[in-house]
Amino acid sequence: MKNKWFSIIMQSCLVTTIAINLMLVAMFLWVPKANSVPATASPSQSGAKNEYTSELQNRQDKGSYQVEAYQEYEITRDASGNIIKKEATDETTYLRYWNGDNPTESAE
Repeated sequence: MKNKWFSIIMQSCLVTTIAINLMLVAMFLWVPKANSVPATASPSQSGAKNEYTSELQNRQDKGSYQVEAYQEYEITRDASGNIIKKEATDETTYLRYWNGDNPTESAE
């Protein structure tokens, strides 16, 4: 009786494995392959490189904190490294620094 159940389980596993493999093979054979499309757009400025940088715009003391505001700029440079265009983006970053005493140091 035990060998009969073992045989049934092994046959079920074998049939399942074969069925899964056949489905995978069929999927790979009948799925259409993507065709490559040639690029039609050409770069507007050959050799131009874009970079992003942040510059300090403002520094304020607010209570026990010092707040710095940085504005992000998009800079376009030509092949020689000269700046062609410098344009502010919508990104502004604020950094806040604690100016007060550290409570653990003042207790000592």
